[in-house]
Amino acid sequence: MKQVLVFAGTSEGRRLTSFLSENGISMHVCVATDYGDEMIEKNQNTILHTGRMNAEEMIALISSNSFDLVIDATHPYAAEVSRNISEACNECNVESLRIRRDTSNAEDFVSVAGVDEAVRYLNATQGNILLTTGSKDLDAYTKVTDYQKRIFPRILPMQDGLTRCIELGFSSKNIICMQGPFTEEMNTATLNQIGADYLVTKESGASGGFEEKLRGANAAGATVIVIGRPNKEHGMTEAQAYHYLNDRYGIKESQKQERIADLRFPMFFDLSNRSILIVGGGNIATRRAEVLTQFGCRIEVVAKQCSPGIKEMAEHSDMILSERDFDPKDIAEQFFVLAATDDSDLNRKIHQLCEHKHIFCNTADNKTTCDFYFPSVISKNEIVIGLAGNGADHAATKKMADKLRHCLKNETEENA
Repeated sequence: MKQVLVFAGTSEGRRLTSFLSENGISMHVCVATDYGDEMIEKNQNTILHTGRMNAEEMIALISSNSFDLVIDATHPYAAEVSRNISEACNECNVESLRIRRDTSNAEDFVSVAGVDEAVRYLNATQGNILLTTGSKDLDAYTKVTDYQKRIFPRILPMQDGLTRCIELGFSSKNIICMQGPFTEEMNTATLNQIGADYLVTKESGASGGFEEKLRGANAAGATVIVIGRPNKEHGMTEAQAYHYLNDRYGIKESQKQERIADLRFPMFFDLSNRSILIVGGGNIATRRAEVLTQFGCRIEVVAKQCSPGIKEMAEHSDMILSERDFDPKDIAEQFFVLAATDDSDLNRKIHQLCEHKHIFCNTADNKTTCDFYFPSVISKNEIVIGLAGNGADHAATKKMADKLRHCLKNETEENA
């Protein structure tokens, strides 16, 4: 029987264990704390281990079971735990899969290398502090001048964390025991309620509510101090992991799930005088620019090398052509962005930048990072038809588009 060992304790870990359990995969799930234990769904497919483990204990667990995969879904700041998992898997010759969180592309915060640097920074300031880094490093923040008055630790509603705060001398009226996730509005309200000038956090990614903290602090006029990640993250994102697990274990989503996941709601926007950015100058970028020129939008193409078609459009239309490398500032004030380069990493980076700025983005090489599918457009006189498949079967979509063009041509000729 196939068995998977999951080191969980994060939101990704909880979702992955539920996914595997629902699909009949037997698991051993390891969490460090009683709180992590509470958050894991218990069923006949899951054996739960609670408590911190060192490398030797991990090796003993792996070697005594028939695991064919170990998933490391621990927190990005649990660097030592991830090292131990990797070493244990190497020792036992078992495949491991690290779940990574993408880093933020935001820049509106103060970045520090670690807790000690954060403390030094805070000691050069005045004003209240909302501390959202958990209970692990609380002792370090007792070195902040007047920490009993200034610091408001926000921790999980667990007895051990609360006891530790009190033992370290944090004022009981300042301790906030709450379970997330926290919305932007909740963060803003908390910062305003305690009169905080600073918010200290880790770069915990979307799953850790990092963007909501940034936006909440911005609304409250508070400075965000971000403790950088201990290591550069490697591995798969959660979305990539689901695809990998589907293939590895032959997991097939229901037709209804597939259909809902791939469908996109059709909307017909007025693009006149809207700014559209196309990054890339190849065939895909050319075709999309040709379509967009029909709708009166302001098109800018950024690419070091461009097709003759793009250069010709730039010469004979209002299109702006910038023959250079992409700059993150290019996405500012755009209505939507088309990432159509031959560099998948760059396309993904552009999508992440747009996501942070709440700008719709289409990436030409990856439907999972498309906020919308760019349709085949069939138009005649004042009739416009937009046609999109599921983002994968382009040949079938093109075939249907050709049929619609033929039908529309015949219809307009008969009514002429």
